[in-house]
Amino acid sequence: MATVTFLTKKIISALCYPLGLSLLFLFAGVLLWRRRPKSRLGFFMALAGSIWLLVMSLPITGFLLMRPLEIEAGGYGNPSELAKEGVRYIVVLSGDTVTGDSSPTDRWGHSILRVMEGIRLRQGIPNSILVLSGASSPGSQSQADAMATLPSQLGVPKQSLMLETRAWDTIDEAKLFAHVVGKEPFALVTSATHLPRSMEIFRNLGLKPLVFCYSNNFTSGTSS
Repeated sequence: MATVTFLTKKIISALCYPLGLSLLFLFAGVLLWRRRPKSRLGFFMALAGSIWLLVMSLPITGFLLMRPLEIEAGGYGNPSELAKEGVRYIVVLSGDTVTGDSSPTDRWGHSILRVMEGIRLRQGIPNSILVLSGASSPGSQSQADAMATLPSQLGVPKQSLMLETRAWDTIDEAKLFAHVVGKEPFALVTSATHLPRSMEIFRNLGLKPLVFCYSNNFTSGTSS
């Protein structure tokens, strides 16, 4: 049931993205235009879809939309400052992974940046635990297990890794991690553009992510 719900949410989200909205307008506009050639509504819907796709494809549009989120996210976490605040858990939110015979560094897009940021923080915080999350589709490896491959190969001890393989999205992660971190402060690692929403979700459940830790930056040229 969780898999079906997750896939449904993904499909709806895809339709709400610029490309999805543009295709919906174009398809509906062309269909209406062909069925009612004398009506201008179909033409204007197709035109609106084309213009929307063009505008959202421009680099300046992405910059203007992403930059405020990055500013709100703040700066990278300082391990020594986190240690002073009593942080023990470094929570890395899941991202996209791919299957195959590729090396661990080739299996992810932005997820590898999140994992590397988590490793950096863990190395600077004595006795800290790196928490990785991500569920799995039936018959496949979980995202958490896939993400754990790289820290293990880079020398992170097994006892310093904690995997949560039941979380499908950020809301699931917040609910499940509440039983792990409790009321303790912790570092939250995700993409800059995803961080403000993630922080709000975690804080609404009474959790205490103390600092803004993020793994990549849209306006510096990396993907989000």
